[in-house]
Amino acid sequence: IDEEEGRHEEEESVSDKEESLSTMCQRAQELFEVAQDYDGAEVLYKRVLALDPNHVDTLCNYALLIEFTQDEHADQKTAAAELEHAEALYRHAAFLEPNRTDVLYQHALFLKNVRGDYDGAEQLMLRVLELDPLDATAMCNYALLLHHVRKDAPAAQRIYQRALALPNHTLSDEESVSLLYSYASLCQTSLNDAEQANELFRAALALAPSDATVLNSMASLQHLHFNDTAQAEQLYQRALECEPENVEVMSNYALLLQHLKRHAQAYKLLRRAVKTAPDHPDTVCNLAQFEHKKRRRFARARTLYRNVLKLDRQHLRALVNFGVLEGKQFANVTKAQRLFERALDVDPDSRDAKEGYMHCKSILSGALIHDQDDANFDRFVYSASNTSPPQEGALDGTGSLSSIGQAEVGTLAQTAERDSRGASQGE
Repeated sequence: IDEEEGRHEEEESVSDKEESLSTMCQRAQELFEVAQDYDGAEVLYKRVLALDPNHVDTLCNYALLIEFTQDEHADQKTAAAELEHAEALYRHAAFLEPNRTDVLYQHALFLKNVRGDYDGAEQLMLRVLELDPLDATAMCNYALLLHHVRKDAPAAQRIYQRALALPNHTLSDEESVSLLYSYASLCQTSLNDAEQANELFRAALALAPSDATVLNSMASLQHLHFNDTAQAEQLYQRALECEPENVEVMSNYALLLQHLKRHAQAYKLLRRAVKTAPDHPDTVCNLAQFEHKKRRRFARARTLYRNVLKLDRQHLRALVNFGVLEGKQFANVTKAQRLFERALDVDPDSRDAKEGYMHCKSILSGALIHDQDDANFDRFVYSASNTSPPQEGALDGTGSLSSIGQAEVGTLAQTAERDSRGASQGE
């Protein structure tokens, strides 16, 4: 009897300990995801692991916290050590529970997004789908890898179609929207199937009529492919009603307004976008291009291009357009050449950067750099004896902004990817 009572007490003690650890882990998760008290969350995660170094949920959640709170200002050695720590936590969790799909999936996303280890990430994603063929989130993110990393659009399409064929009960509305949006982006950007993309966007909006990301992408499709500017404008306006500070919507709506020759409205919207997100390189670059090519305020454009490159030294569009500005409007061919060289370091296949660089090589002084947006290039060419740049003037209607709506990985898909990586809780 005494032995049996002892066993019961021991079992209850273990049960209490497990409950206590799970409670602490859950509290840490709330501090991390809800309160955004990262220091408090870290303290709790460390306390759990001090009591039980094999607590799998905490291993994964703490690794995710380390990944999420990387200090971009930390020195290279410190940053590398933090990532090594996070990966060691993921590996230990996978060693303890090698068939637990959420552990494998979270580790796969770490390898893909942080390490750039696409082979390792793909192996883990395939393992997840082998263990759970109905995991729609894993399918969606594996398709994203196939699309944007492997550049294998047909293979990505097969995965999306397989996910869409899953029984309805296996997909939440959020997962369905992410899936439809990602597949639509594939159809639009890589399969040249605008009709299919349009149908998929409509299906996503039927589930999430207030999703600004979907509204933005569908508006861009209506504008740039179907030339339905009225429908596009309605969609952009709906998107801004849902998310008034969405700078991607503002930028793409400004592009539409330019095409409609409503330049004053476009300029106001671009300035609003920069005021909303002054540290967003694409947004600042859009305003720089407008000042450069629409308002012909070259000094202002020069300042803005410099600001973009302070935010992102490898911003291809800013490097190319800044090179055009320096060579064409300020006759500073040497500086233009350096900018085009930097652009080619970023993308050796950039046609605009190649063309600008070759013009710089062939011109001694006082000439313009050819701008493909300028149909009247020839009549602007300076002679070698006339090197002073033209005065800043009014709108001339030349040039255009580049739409930033089609990011490499759809914004909604990125959000879904982050959501799907929310700290895991074992059952």
